[in-house]
Amino acid sequence: MEQYITYFFISFGVGYFLFVFFCKVLLPKKLTSDNKLQKNFIINEAKQKARMMYDKEQDSFDADMNSALEELGTDIQTRTQTLQIREQELETEESSLEEEEQRIQRLETTVSVDKQLVERTYKNLKDLRSQVKEVKNDICTKLAQISGSSLEEERKASKNRIVEDASLQGAKTIRYVEEELASTSKRNSLTVLNSIVSRVNLKTNQGKNINHSEVTDPALKDIVLLENNEIFKILLELAPGVSIEAVAASEQSRPVIVKFSGGYGIDREAARLSFETLIKKGIKERSRLPVIYTDLKRNLERKSFELGKRAADQLGIRDIHKDLLMMVGALNWRTSYRQNQYVHSLEVATLSGIVAGELGLDVQTLKRCGLLHDIGKGLDYKLEGSHAIISADYADRYGESRSVCDVILAHHSDIVLETPESYALITADTLSGARPGSRINIEEGYQERLSALYEVVKSFSAVSKVEIMYGAREVHVDVNYKAVSEENLQKLTSSIVKKIEEKVSYPGQIKVIVTRRFEVSSVA
Repeated sequence: MEQYITYFFISFGVGYFLFVFFCKVLLPKKLTSDNKLQKNFIINEAKQKARMMYDKEQDSFDADMNSALEELGTDIQTRTQTLQIREQELETEESSLEEEEQRIQRLETTVSVDKQLVERTYKNLKDLRSQVKEVKNDICTKLAQISGSSLEEERKASKNRIVEDASLQGAKTIRYVEEELASTSKRNSLTVLNSIVSRVNLKTNQGKNINHSEVTDPALKDIVLLENNEIFKILLELAPGVSIEAVAASEQSRPVIVKFSGGYGIDREAARLSFETLIKKGIKERSRLPVIYTDLKRNLERKSFELGKRAADQLGIRDIHKDLLMMVGALNWRTSYRQNQYVHSLEVATLSGIVAGELGLDVQTLKRCGLLHDIGKGLDYKLEGSHAIISADYADRYGESRSVCDVILAHHSDIVLETPESYALITADTLSGARPGSRINIEEGYQERLSALYEVVKSFSAVSKVEIMYGAREVHVDVNYKAVSEENLQKLTSSIVKKIEEKVSYPGQIKVIVTRRFEVSSVA
């Protein structure tokens, strides 16, 4: 048993030794040998791959290098050909420059010869001028001796003759052109005016405003004939500016006529209607006159606005102030030589539009001017100045444009505005007011008034010429410039106006225009 145990331990010791020897000596050597073999294998494989990559890159480089060399060779060949072509061109240009240089040399030779010729010619010309000047001086001296006047005097006389002949010829030409233009313009204007009048239905019967009332009641007759009677006082306070006059009848049986005049048309008509209402209701109702007058005036103002709006709508005019429309409508109770001024304004607006269309002007603007041109006639009883000035002022107040106001202002020459629009309005105003049947002179002594007006103005010694225009609404006076100085011209004008006011009875206003001038004229 012990023998077996001994063998076991000896075997175990030998086995352990062998195991340790294997692990410590044989196994590391084996691993080292295997690692070395594996390392050599990896290195060899890497060298092979590197060789292959090197060969591949070398081939690619060689291919690129060959391609670049081919392109470079092609480029060098192309540039060489271009340089050869350019050398040929330069040789050609050099040949051309040599030819041009030869041509310039020939021109310089020619110019040099010509310059010498010009210098000789200039010298000869200078000598000739000196000779001509000497001959001219000799001739002038001999002519001066023969004529007895100097050269400067003869030059001045010749210049004056030339200027006079040219002036005479120019004056004849201008006169011919003016006459031809006036004749042509007159024919054309008459044609246009006939066309305009034929296109408008101008009324000859416009009706008439009633400005009086008849009193047949005997008791009321006695009251209205009293001076400063209560009824007239009330009405005059209600309607400022209106005049009321009772005219007694020649016979007891005939009615008393109460005349209403002056003032604002609506106020005058309201006063007349109030008086007639009082006649119907009886004298006892006179305390209600203010209420009656106020109601009637309100109705008339409403009617006035409706008339103005109707006129604007008929003409196609927009954006016009309501107060201007009322002023237009109020002209229905205003007449001038028995022509209803509302109808007149409507006619002028219509005619202005047609004239504007014929002349290529703004039709709507001219219609506005025509409709508003006489609104000042309804207010001239309380405002001084021409009705055209008043019309333009109120048109400006209520937002009308400057051009419209200026055209209105110019239609009676209150300003000098030589524009087609102003002449169009003047033409329309004249057509409406001066056509046959439009106006009637209600003054029996119209000719006597004209004669009296002429005699009053002519009574001033300085007056040389008198022209009465626009139905005696304007008087144009020429005075002798030697008899009146420029400083005294305004004083003379005021004296003429004052004497007219004292000596002549006339409706409305008279504008006096005094001109002091002197002129020199000659007729061939």
